[in-house]
Amino acid sequence: MWTRKAAFTFTGGIALVLIGMMISNHQMMILGVAFIAFIVVNSWVSGHGDVEVQRTLSADNLYKGDDLYVELLVTNRSRRKTQQLEVYDNVPHEMKLRSGLNQMRLNLKPGESARIRYVLRCPLRGHYSLGPVSLRYRNTFNLSVDEMYVDHHSDIIIFPQIRDVEEAFIRSRTAKMYTGATTLRTPGPGTEFYSLREYVPGDPFKNINWKAFARTGDLMINEKCRDAVTDLYIILDSRDIARIGTVLKNPLEMGTVAAASLASFFIKRRDSVSLTIYDEKLSFLPPDTGDKQYFKILSS
Repeated sequence: MWTRKAAFTFTGGIALVLIGMMISNHQMMILGVAFIAFIVVNSWVSGHGDVEVQRTLSADNLYKGDDLYVELLVTNRSRRKTQQLEVYDNVPHEMKLRSGLNQMRLNLKPGESARIRYVLRCPLRGHYSLGPVSLRYRNTFNLSVDEMYVDHHSDIIIFPQIRDVEEAFIRSRTAKMYTGATTLRTPGPGTEFYSLREYVPGDPFKNINWKAFARTGDLMINEKCRDAVTDLYIILDSRDIARIGTVLKNPLEMGTVAAASLASFFIKRRDSVSLTIYDEKLSFLPPDTGDKQYFKILSS
């Protein structure tokens, strides 16, 4: 595509040729033909090389407020120079540029590469995509411009911010067969005191209450409250009414942080966590434990 400079030069050349023909001025006609020939030859030799773009991210998953380091590698794969090459990496408008620039002007020789580095920060959770990469080529005399896009996208997930939970006093009504961190009001292996009972042959000596033996003369055993795995069900309201407020401060954002923090706390205790999100449709994630379940909850 011609620039305004090229259009004015070509129009001036035609005008000089016409005026020279009208007044029979051969020098003016030759000058006009030279202008036209210069534009035509410049358009014929102009163009761009085969440019390859690769994007590298510091992580595919981040927590809200963390920095994302981006590196863009631009390589000229052709046998000609790129002349004046402008590279612009499109980023979501929700992300803020912390340092560096996501655009640069380059002049790459055949086989030469250049790196563009910048740092992003996203204050909002969600799924985002970086790209495409915009390329703009200008020839040496700035007479033509060629724009194109490299369809190269990089997907990234921003998780909700996790807050520290000191303690959550939740007791399960149903005993599970696996040992966990939730205290049940039933006797079994655990840490909290439940009651005293008489010694039965076969009981471990470490559970004998020697103070009670000194006081009563009978062997007594300390029984503990059973610590077991429990199922935790988290319900998150994502209706429109929960979105009232600012983008960063609204009931939905606060509920998301609370749900993610509770899920992290209980999964670390080996409990099973389930997530239910209700809006126009009900979304249910069955209870499970482990890192896989944790990232499923954060990605929901």
